[in-house]
Amino acid sequence: MTGSTSRPAETMKEATNALGFGALPAGDPRWVNLSPGRGRDASAPLERLLLRAPVDDVTKAVFVSHRGAGKTTELNQLTARLENAPSMPYSCIYFKANVELDANRFAVEDLLLVMARVIERHMREELHVSLPAEHLAKIEEWFAKAIVEKVMGKQFVGEIRAEAEAKAKVPFIAALLARVSALVKTESEYREKIERELRKYPGTLTEAVNAFLGKVRDGLAKKKRRLLIVIDNMDRYNPTVTDPVLIQDADRLRELRATIIFTPPISLIYSPVSQSIDSLYRVFELPTVRLRGKKDDYSMVGPPGKDLLMEVVGKRLSLEKFFVEKGVLEHALFASGGAVRELLRIVQAATLEVDSPPISSEAVGKVLSDIRRRLRDRANLNGWWDVLVRIAQTKQLPDDARDVCHQLLFQRLVFQYNGEGWYDVHPLLTEVPEFQDRFFGRV
Repeated sequence: MTGSTSRPAETMKEATNALGFGALPAGDPRWVNLSPGRGRDASAPLERLLLRAPVDDVTKAVFVSHRGAGKTTELNQLTARLENAPSMPYSCIYFKANVELDANRFAVEDLLLVMARVIERHMREELHVSLPAEHLAKIEEWFAKAIVEKVMGKQFVGEIRAEAEAKAKVPFIAALLARVSALVKTESEYREKIERELRKYPGTLTEAVNAFLGKVRDGLAKKKRRLLIVIDNMDRYNPTVTDPVLIQDADRLRELRATIIFTPPISLIYSPVSQSIDSLYRVFELPTVRLRGKKDDYSMVGPPGKDLLMEVVGKRLSLEKFFVEKGVLEHALFASGGAVRELLRIVQAATLEVDSPPISSEAVGKVLSDIRRRLRDRANLNGWWDVLVRIAQTKQLPDDARDVCHQLLFQRLVFQYNGEGWYDVHPLLTEVPEFQDRFFGRV
């Protein structure tokens, strides 16, 4: 996140920069414990599970939330605690799926390939260990001949080897994995060919990853530490992309000899595409911060969620200076639905509507008008109103509208809240005629 500072912003320039909505690193002074507003400390049970697990445990867990609810920030806090545990702390390998993989789609082979590259780099750069020469040669030969040479040709393999030798400190396997990963990350004439070859040897690819994992685990054991892999931002992908990997190919991922935390789209939890995910992984949910009760009016903005989210904003800018007019910040809170990223996005956009403090109700109104229009158009174009109204009335997901619910959860038009585990529509949608006419039976 940009704009980190030890004091709340006082100028408009400082405020705009301080309201960046990226994840906070562990130890950032702007972090606020939102658990009372969520209704649970979602990461605490996961932390206890991992700390109480046997040293040789290979738990596979999923940590889910709506995008923008603060999941990555909570994962940063969690991994910091695990890495500083008094007994057998963890060493974490963290990477973002949408950065290391194609931003739109990927297969389990792509994920395993990236894991091999990331783990090898960690093993070499952080632990300063490598696989035994005979084992490394076996993996190199398989990648070079069975995959790269078949697809790209012998000359390409020779170019990679020459490149590795020129860099001296980079082993051939690292250069090989990096080049193949780059080819499958973006659309190219070679991508499908490489994926097709990888699918011919599912066991061999898994064995290669496990060989690296075994060496990492051995190196960490000497330091009385254990391994945790966190694969973040998987929720940026459509559920139809992640389901084949996490659900349909779950057996291959569960064969990996490491504790891994995955972060799939929240809709896979509540509306599975194929098999239920909680039958395959340990599931931990991070609910949206609640600003009202299930039966309260949509305009309600109350504690503890209100106070906590006001603190989130107050850690970034001076509330006394920027929110002089009564109710302005509360209006932004209402419109966020309790999603942290959405709140910061709204307030930051409002700072761009004025030249100097304070932020006016007109500025917030302009921002919310734009967001409301975009949400309304999306619901109109997709014909989602009837399902949205049913969710608003029942506070649950209708079982006869699975595909629509996938999209509503994925695109953040519906949020899941704590307590009894209820759902509700984005609050700005409740203000438009299409919703109100249906909700109050006028159509």
